Amino acid sequence: MSKRRYLTGKEVQAMMQAVCYGATGARDYCLILLAYRHGMRISELLDLHYQDLDLNEGRINIRRLKNGFSTVHPLRFDEREAVERWTQERANWKGADRTDAIFISRRGSRLSRQQAYRIIPRCRY
Repeated sequence: MSKRRYLTGKEVQAMMQAVCYGATGARDYCLILLAYRHGMRISELLDLHYQDLDLNEGRINIRRLKNGFSTVHPLRFDEREAVERWTQERANWKGADRTDAIFISRRGSRLSRQQAYRIIPRCRY
């Protein structure tokens, strides 16, 4: 039997609860929530800009890398709340006004893939 290569619902729930805390909790929670709900690759997440979001209509435009198609997905209420919470916190981060990228580092630059990959092991779910 091959090894399972996905997270169970309970594991995802535990990870989401664990990531809520700390200096980057709002960012990390938002990143993981969008990745999980929309099946996004890390590069697709890090390529998101605020122009890709319509919070009033509850939509997100995702530029898919594998097949090159853009898709529009509905945002659930909790996803909208997570984006709004992160956006409010992000505004206080150094250099946040220099980029339209949604996910940034503490220094205000676009979050790198390496930085994003370090988020999940820190969750300790």
